[in-house]
Amino acid sequence: MDAHFLRRLVLELTPLLAGARVEKIFHPADATDTLVLFAAGTKLNLVLRSGRSCPLLFPSSLRPDNPPSPPAATMRLRKYLKNKKITTVVSDWINRRFALEFAGCSCRWLIADLHHGLSLSESLPAGFGDDVHWPAPPHWPELLRQVAQGVRPAGVPLLTPALRRTLVHMDPADAHALMLDLENPAGGDTFVYYDARHTAVAVSAWPLAPQECSGWTEAVAVSAMEGARLAGEAVLYTDMARRSRAHADKETGAAVKRVQRALARLQQEEERMRGYVAQQQDAVLLQRCLYRFASDERRADVRVEGRDGAPVKIALDPLLTVRENMEAMFRRAAKGKRGLENLAQRRAVLENDLVRVRQGERPEGIREAPVQRHGGKVRTGRPAAAKSAGPVLRFRSSDGFLMLRGRNAAGNDAVVKGGSAFDLWFHAQDGPGAHVVVRLDHPGQHVPEQTMIEAASLAAARSWQRDDAAVRIMCALLRDVRKVKGAAAGAVRVDAVLRSLVVAPDSSLEESLRI
Repeated sequence: MDAHFLRRLVLELTPLLAGARVEKIFHPADATDTLVLFAAGTKLNLVLRSGRSCPLLFPSSLRPDNPPSPPAATMRLRKYLKNKKITTVVSDWINRRFALEFAGCSCRWLIADLHHGLSLSESLPAGFGDDVHWPAPPHWPELLRQVAQGVRPAGVPLLTPALRRTLVHMDPADAHALMLDLENPAGGDTFVYYDARHTAVAVSAWPLAPQECSGWTEAVAVSAMEGARLAGEAVLYTDMARRSRAHADKETGAAVKRVQRALARLQQEEERMRGYVAQQQDAVLLQRCLYRFASDERRADVRVEGRDGAPVKIALDPLLTVRENMEAMFRRAAKGKRGLENLAQRRAVLENDLVRVRQGERPEGIREAPVQRHGGKVRTGRPAAAKSAGPVLRFRSSDGFLMLRGRNAAGNDAVVKGGSAFDLWFHAQDGPGAHVVVRLDHPGQHVPEQTMIEAASLAAARSWQRDDAAVRIMCALLRDVRKVKGAAAGAVRVDAVLRSLVVAPDSSLEESLRI
């Protein structure tokens, strides 16, 4: 985030922040903090991600999912700031930071730095928030000449790296106009850039040069807060989804290895049981010629006639009599048969577990990863989707989106509970049916129409109108789908419908898209 954009953003945030009360502070990811504020009669989530590569600051109505246990630094911030009211906002935009002053707090200031994150301080550093010297217009040609030559003008911090990258592609007249526009931060336009997938990837206080945004689409946001929200939610939630998938892949890989190791051990046990069963042939041969040996006779081996008449050498335990060896062989053979029956059942369970684990499920005996909810804390333990044998079916749309459909009431409850607030939910209108959820990486992610139709068709194929030629399916954001208190599993209330689709039930999609 460029310093000039931060200047406009903090200027817009100041009326909201001044007088706001801090309800809680969360730490959803590395170098990421969420301040839950009560301002102007509503809750506001102010999200800050610090760092040098891609820092973010944006207000949002959504709250990123949080780990069950916050770090010590977050607990310290809660200790000092919970229920404290913000009295003053001081911007030090040139250094990409700002400070919030709190009333009745021993640590008066909370410094939000895009490089270093949140920190408490009893006083502001020297020079914090001082006015920035803006060069007079007669000096601009020389400054622009240095920028064009790739030289960073000394003592002019307002020529930020992002601004210099744009100025180098502009003619002098446009460059002068841009400098005049940036000198007055109030009321300027905010430009948001979208990639080929219609995802916001960048935000700027000025229009980028064509060389900087090749392949991107430019749009003008109504405010700096709106532009920061669009780009911030897209970048943050996409990164968090990527980390979540990497963690899930790691967990799945570990679970697959555990099941494969169990199968390998089972294979060894099967070989041992088959060896026991094979001893029955030797026991039968001994039984046929047992009359030749005394009742207390002991031998290390005996030679008997085999089934084909050829002599067979049978190794014995010299500590036991010949009869006792025969009886032990029969017992081991019976044990081997029972063992193979039990191992066959165990193999079927493990092979089924292996298939389910590779599909992303967690069968019994396999440790669960944390399950993310619509916001706030992360619930750990077994999700509802794993309490019965596969109540959630997984599909992959033609555009690559993961789609989940409940197989029964427990599955419908699981897909609603396990999703994010910005996921899309599909269900037959005016009647019972399966819940279908399309998982998104971030709020506002563009979903192609083909995926919408496929998700609606999956919902129609398991609805009360599945035998009709056309079914009306409603689509809503998952945050607007709420479980009815005290009702049966899968019963929900829809607060707002995003859109309706009329599709034909297509059961063939289930086979072609299922994963």
